[in-house]
Amino acid sequence: MAIARVTEIIAGSPKSFNDAMEKGIARANKTLKNLQGAWVQDQKIVI
Repeated sequence: MAIARVTEIIAGSPKSFNDAMEKGIARANKTLKNLQGAWVQDQKIVI
C-alpha cells in the first residue's frame, strides 16, 4: 500500500520564482523523509 503526505511549503526569493522553488524544496528535503516530488499549486508575485 502506498502512503502519501501533502505538506504546504511557502518560500520566497527576491531573485526569481525558480530560486524560491529551489530554496523551498531544499529546506523541505532537510526535514521530510523520502521526498520524491513537488507540485506547485499557486504562484503569487508581490511588486
